[in-house]
Parts: sequence; structure tokens; C-alpha cells
Amino acid sequence: MIPPISRFATALGLGLAMLGAAATAAAQSDYPARPIRLVVPYAAGGPTDTFARSLAASWSRQLKAQVVVENRTGAGTIVGTEYVSKSAPDGYTLLLTTVAHAVNPSIHASLPYRTIEDFAPVGLAARARWCWWSTSPFPRRRWASSLPT
Repeated sequence: MIPPISRFATALGLGLAMLGAAATAAAQSDYPARPIRLVVPYAAGGPTDTFARSLAASWSRQLKAQVVVENRTGAGTIVGTEYVSKSAPDGYTLLLTTVAHAVNPSIHASLPYRTIEDFAPVGLAARARWCWWSTSPFPRRRWASSLPT
């Protein structure tokens, strides 16, 4: 069984992978000709959303085009991911997700999209180390000795 991973740890610990179908868009000389939708399959106000909004603001300045963050939450990122998988592969709908994209196929019997075939990796948006925190005092030595080596 996979141990539970908090969304905060997932978002900050493993980083974010921006996925979408941007191959066609890269070949277009007038890209972007309309607003870009950045779908975040997490709740508004969380760490992934906060990062996405910062990224969208930076992209908007650089591309001189509007980048809109759209939160589509539910089912452990499946709702937002399915939405992007059914979008046109034109580079105007992108998915900003976490390791959940890679983990979901191993914990769900079926998904409404094909994890590998329906997406093209565009780039790594962030990378960070994992941090474990606890209330104090915490018996660190006893806990650490119980971990497998």
C-alpha cells in the first residue's frame, strides 16, 4: 500500500510537471494567438495553485498574451487531467500537475484517459526537497530507528 502523501509535500517535494500538447503550438509562428488555459487539478489557494498563478503571471508578461489559471479539482486530480486529455492538442490548454499524474495509474483500476499516450511532457516547472515536520517534542530517535534500512 502506498503511504498517504499530503498535497503540500507532493507539490513542493516532488515538483510540478507541466503537461500538455504544445508540439503543434511550437510550430506556429503566431503562437499564442489567443489566451492560454493552464489547468490545475488542485483546489484554489493551495500550493500548486499559488505556484501556477505565479507562473501564469510570468508567462503572460513574457508571451504578451493572457495565461488563465483554471482550477478543476476532484478525484485526486483525475477530473482536471481528464478535461485536458479531451482538449484539442493545440498548445492552448496545458496541465500543471504533480507526481499524482504518474501515481494515479497504479492506484486506480481504470482512468478516463491514457496517462502516457494522451499527454506530452513540456517541461519541469519546479523541484524541491521533501521536508518532514512534527509537533514538538517528538521522539525522533525512536521513530528513526523504526524505519527500514
